[in-house]
Amino acid sequence: MNACATRSIVVAILVVSALGVQAQAPPQPEIHAPPRYSIQDLGDLGGAFSAASGVNNEGVVDGTAGLPGGEFRAFRWRDGVMTDLGTLGGVNSNAQDQPNSSGTITGMAETATPDPNGEDFCSGGTNLICLPYVWKKGVMSALPLPGGNNGVAFQANSRGDIVGAAESAVPDPTCQPPFYLRLNAVIWEKGHLRVLPPLAGDTNAAADSINNRGQVVGNSGDCTIPFGNSFHAVIWENGTAVDLGNLGGTTGNLASMINDRGQVVGQSGTGQFVHGFLWENGKIKDLGILPGSPISQALGINNKGQIVGFAQDANGDESSSIALLWQDGVLIDLNTLIPPDSPWFLQEAFSINERGQIAGHMVNTSTGQIHAFLATPVETDGNAAPSSAAQLAARRPPATVLSPRVRMLLRQARRFRYGGAGQ
Repeated sequence: MNACATRSIVVAILVVSALGVQAQAPPQPEIHAPPRYSIQDLGDLGGAFSAASGVNNEGVVDGTAGLPGGEFRAFRWRDGVMTDLGTLGGVNSNAQDQPNSSGTITGMAETATPDPNGEDFCSGGTNLICLPYVWKKGVMSALPLPGGNNGVAFQANSRGDIVGAAESAVPDPTCQPPFYLRLNAVIWEKGHLRVLPPLAGDTNAAADSINNRGQVVGNSGDCTIPFGNSFHAVIWENGTAVDLGNLGGTTGNLASMINDRGQVVGQSGTGQFVHGFLWENGKIKDLGILPGSPISQALGINNKGQIVGFAQDANGDESSSIALLWQDGVLIDLNTLIPPDSPWFLQEAFSINERGQIAGHMVNTSTGQIHAFLATPVETDGNAAPSSAAQLAARRPPATVLSPRVRMLLRQARRFRYGGAGQ
């Protein structure tokens, strides 16, 4: 296990923004039969690897891609062009969630300054200080911290409010080397930092997603997560963090995304594995698993209630991942909804916009190359049948041995250091 995974911690929090009256949630449109999708390969930055983090309603995608020398960078993909977003003076950077409606992108990026504690927060192998950033109109800017050295910005809503996780100056005895400092859930409102405390009894937290009503979701626990026994998906109401509950397990519980209706998706421990969940109106629902894949995680949800994520084998191996769509209570392998002769196998779906476009990463069944994808619904005559079991089996890529760097980047794409999809 990469040492960065010992820093894992995520918070699910519901925050009412102090900036004015909340907007009313939009009505939920009716969803019909699952569409078929065309698949667009988004390419890479020369390093033969890319993974998308999200897609906004304009079809702009962001994510992380490798460079020829092994470095990795945050990217923006728009109208067929992938752009390197750069760093804050260091070597590596990534993007952590979909661009907002104005095209703002968030993530974490290395500086040129060595970390005084020898931490490698960005997982680049450089031990450089890694800061949360906001990227707007071609400029990457660092966001302030609550006294520590490192942090990450996860998501910006349409107003520009940003949530994430950042180190404080307080050493935490539950941390495992090479990490030492307590991690706080934070929200940046017009650039001003506000700390969101964890659940009572917990010491660390991270805010993961913020919707356009100012509601925030993420996780709470201690510095040893996911290996500790305290791991909670929570909401924040009236200044207090409240546990969202779980599916029977005391570990592996985290919230990934909240839509404008207040519906929350994520993963929850069942006692042995983790399953994707949907939380709404105070109740948590198990979204189920695919046969032969006892692990699932829900990562994205739009205002129609369509949910995307992935399934994995019992070992939580990235090479076993299968991209998923949950729609009208039905769990669907996304690979059954793309052309059966496609050379690509969709592995993980991270984000779905209001047009139904889905962003994630896929593997070439011949070369093993991993690339970001954008899946777009296409018109059919209504008689198009999904891929058969035989067609799907023929396209399933063989088990591949992923390099440590690629494995780390895939886990990082789904915020592994703050809570992965493993047991």
